Amino acid sequence: MTPCRLYQIGDLVWNDANGDGLQTAGESGLGSVQVNLFSAVGVLLDSTMTQASGAFALLAAPGDYYLEFVAPASYVFTQPNQGADPALDSDADPLSGQTPVFILGAAADLTWDAGLHLTASLGDRVWYDRNHNGVQDGSEPGAPDVGVFLYDEWQSLVDVQLTDENGYYAFDDLHAGDYIIQFELADGYAFTAPAMGGNADLDSDADPDSGETATITLAAGGADSSWDAGLVRLGALGDRVWYDANQNGIQNIGEPGLPNVPLTLYRDSNGNGTLEPGVDVLVATRVTSADGSFLFNGLAPAAYFVDVGTLPGATSAAASVSGPQSLPDPGGPLTLTDGQVWRDADFGYVLPPGPNQAIVGDSVWFDGNSDGRQQRGEPGIANLQICATPAAGGAAICAQTDANGHFLLALAPGAYSVAPPTPPAGLQATVAVGTPFSVAAGEQALGVDLGYGNPRKPAGQHRQPGFQRRQLRWRFRRGR
Repeated sequence: MTPCRLYQIGDLVWNDANGDGLQTAGESGLGSVQVNLFSAVGVLLDSTMTQASGAFALLAAPGDYYLEFVAPASYVFTQPNQGADPALDSDADPLSGQTPVFILGAAADLTWDAGLHLTASLGDRVWYDRNHNGVQDGSEPGAPDVGVFLYDEWQSLVDVQLTDENGYYAFDDLHAGDYIIQFELADGYAFTAPAMGGNADLDSDADPDSGETATITLAAGGADSSWDAGLVRLGALGDRVWYDANQNGIQNIGEPGLPNVPLTLYRDSNGNGTLEPGVDVLVATRVTSADGSFLFNGLAPAAYFVDVGTLPGATSAAASVSGPQSLPDPGGPLTLTDGQVWRDADFGYVLPPGPNQAIVGDSVWFDGNSDGRQQRGEPGIANLQICATPAAGGAAICAQTDANGHFLLALAPGAYSVAPPTPPAGLQATVAVGTPFSVAAGEQALGVDLGYGNPRKPAGQHRQPGFQRRQLRWRFRRGR
């Protein structure tokens, strides 16, 4: 019987120091690396260790086989099938270390190689940038439980880590190559300004919009712990545009908010403290609600301007007034710190009377306790027609109350009585309505407030409960 002739399978395991997947000059072999020979159906047939030079050889009869290389600790396989020469590339799968199944003919096959290199790593920290200067200061804490995503050069997700209690993260056992890190952004936070301070180990590397870093080129065995992200808490800015009836710059009870007023928020991009539309960044727009309130939220720490647009309706010619809580339009910059909610951006306006004209107002409200005094929590009566009737005769001048029960009438100087032609259904007046008064040219009579409450019960109705109590007391005595 003729013995089966055996042929060599080899060739080399090497340290791919530059991680390019090719055997290049100066790259040495790796000794003591285990190499296993399997049949095509997965039966282990033989095993050997590489020599100090990285060379290995296994003997086998013609047939179908595959090799398995076992990576030493701290090493990973390089990318396979690089370049055009199969004698110089790596054939090991980066995850399994196995080659494809191959056919061994009646000749040696010395084209099976494996490139390995030391593992690389990336890190480092996500922190709360409390003073929003873009630099990790000593007292600023790390942000725990923030998701950090690692992508390779093909935009495939490689790994995900959560920051530890001090904000640190690390991606270990990485291949050489190009990577991108993306940081998760929690609700109520924004990324701080990147590349501040001139120290790559202390700045933020996350793009403020995407949370992604620039492409990171990682060398074999490299350790790059300079990739950080700073977080700042988002704040808000508001509060109200109102009709400052007594022109004292303070929001007094009964002074109405101005609805549907357009507002524009700008960020002071050049830091000069002066609003410059087209230069300063337009952040957002709002329209005041029915009670004149507004809120810009989700704001990163910065200096902002609120620009009040044209006031609609009867107050289109309104002029800004200043006072203890009333800011001029557009006013100076409002600086928000980390997570600050500024609720004192208030804008008071008055309606200057026209030539030979007076302004009369102010509100119609539901007087819940029927005491004739307008109190907080008592709502206005909306969509009610109010008319000023000249005492000397002539056509009445009318307006409709807004959503909060407020009204304004522009009148010629003279004597008038103000009342609704049709009182609110089911209610009765709790103040004198229609009392004549006089206004002069240029005057603002903004004390015309009309209260309406539920009808009072007739006096006799309140005796019955007392009678019932007497009957109960009588029965109690009799039962004794």
